[in-house]
Amino acid sequence: YWPPGTGKTLAAKALAWEIGEIFYSIKASDFLSQWTNASVENLDKIFQNFESPSVVFIDEIDAIAKNRDKNWPISEEDIKVLNTFLQYIDGFDEKKDILFIGATNRIESLDKAILRAGRFDTKVLVDYPDIEARIEIWKIYIEKSKTKSKKQSIFQDDINFLLLSQESQKMTWADIAEVVRRVKEQFALSESKKTQKS
Repeated sequence: YWPPGTGKTLAAKALAWEIGEIFYSIKASDFLSQWTNASVENLDKIFQNFESPSVVFIDEIDAIAKNRDKNWPISEEDIKVLNTFLQYIDGFDEKKDILFIGATNRIESLDKAILRAGRFDTKVLVDYPDIEARIEIWKIYIEKSKTKSKKQSIFQDDINFLLLSQESQKMTWADIAEVVRRVKEQFALSESKKTQKS
């Protein structure tokens, strides 16, 4: 849980890769429909497709697990879908071979029932990367930035990654990736203009 773009999905993928299991990534909104019965049918279809052993990553889980104790907009239909979802989770728990991971940017909005022991009971904060992590993230994205023709980096070789990391506090990996993407885009536009002139 916590800020968007910090790598919650990547963390789940890395876990699945480390333990060598199948990885499923879905959004909680995929379960939902305008009609309650259709939402329940969606749940049934999606859960039937899970093979075991596997890791099932459910993004934006707050969409289906709104806190009933707070003033969140939640209807009787939403509650029925949530209860059905929890029944599925409990059913898979008996097999011990499917690991469910949920992600949310708003952990305070989650219903207590989904956080109880045996369900999504382990909370992991995926926070902003620290200075060492930002150095590595900058290096990864910059070193991947090669021109297709000459296979050369579009960045200079003497980049001060420590300074770059210091100047990018509170930036997520997604923010850093976007900055590099924009630089590459500007480079492509510049090269295109040079080609047009010549």
